[in-house]
Amino acid sequence: MEFIRIGIYMAMESEAKAFIESLEFTSGIDTSPYGFKSYSAEDKNYKIQLLVGEQDSKYNVQSVGTVPAAIATDMLIKNFNPNVVINAGTAGGFKSRGAQIGEVYAADSTQFHNRRIQIPGYAEYGRYYLTHKNDYYQKIISNLNLKAGLLTTGDSLDYSDLDKELVEPNKAVIKDMEAAAIAWVCYHHQTPAIFLKSVTDIVDGPHANVNEFLQNLQEASTNLSKTLIRLIQSHAL
Repeated sequence: MEFIRIGIYMAMESEAKAFIESLEFTSGIDTSPYGFKSYSAEDKNYKIQLLVGEQDSKYNVQSVGTVPAAIATDMLIKNFNPNVVINAGTAGGFKSRGAQIGEVYAADSTQFHNRRIQIPGYAEYGRYYLTHKNDYYQKIISNLNLKAGLLTTGDSLDYSDLDKELVEPNKAVIKDMEAAAIAWVCYHHQTPAIFLKSVTDIVDGPHANVNEFLQNLQEASTNLSKTLIRLIQSHAL
């Protein structure tokens, strides 16, 4: 039986900690000047290469956002040649679409919501809508019974009225800061992508996003880790 090669990118060490501790990964190895750490693991079915965004060398915070995500994904694909790339992380959820704190989603599509290019022909390029209903997605939805929907990406934690104008017509269910950039890289490499996101905050709720995010980060990360472990141990791919 051939191994399935799984490349995983997680933007924050705090998101990845529980997952790393739950499986027998190798110790983290610095892989680039961008602050990523690389971990590997395997069983009789899978070979896994995990990249985690660690400290930014200038500001000493975790490397979040679309630029590190795109670079890390390109590195994963070129160096590991995975059958599938999984972006696992946390996200804001929309109460109006039924999201609750700690729920894990498998996104069926991605888009950007803060690339506003008002030039003829460039508006759709800015949004860069992509669907991800590949064979791996179908297996995960079937085996893990996760919620699904559109995942929208921007480089800001807040949610402005301008963002809302691009999000609402397409009824996104979750919002993050990496996925659409990862989808863009995978699209050009023709590598299937999976997006697993655990809800930390309610974007259209009554509480401040920052406080809610910090309050719920551990719970969301734990639920995300449990989902990833179920995926691997149940051979859901």
